[in-house]
Amino acid sequence: MPFSDESVSDAHLRRVAVDYIKGHVSRLPVVVAARVGREFGFYVPFRQLHREARDANRPIGPATVGLFMYYALVVGALYGARVLRRRGVTLVPFGALLVEVVATAMLTVGATRYRVPLEVALVILSAVAVDRLLERRRRVGGTVGAQSAGAPASVSGPPAT
Repeated sequence: MPFSDESVSDAHLRRVAVDYIKGHVSRLPVVVAARVGREFGFYVPFRQLHREARDANRPIGPATVGLFMYYALVVGALYGARVLRRRGVTLVPFGALLVEVVATAMLTVGATRYRVPLEVALVILSAVAVDRLLERRRRVGGTVGAQSAGAPASVSGPPAT
């Protein structure tokens, strides 16, 4: 029903929305879980990709590659968080970002673009994981880089402690 006055239209649409919410309160836990799952790419991720590609008029190919890159970052970030925890470094800033992103998903539609602040943390934690893996490789196999190409160990730098 079109209204010429936007305030009248807004009041009508708000009333319709509130009536709908009141009639479906029992579905709230399912809806919230689905929103969080969509935002984190764990609930119907390919349907979410197609929906967001359609809404933003973006090609689906790069979005699919991005989804798998995101999954790799999650794995790396989990390992990086474990490394930091073992070193006694606080994870509170990362946890705060997680809480903020989950709250945003719960209160909105669960769009993947709302997880961007957390993705910065995922990159940082994944970098910690990569650094740890390189450190382990240096300890086990000598130095990384020039030695594998046949150069003497002294060329690539001092040994890791």
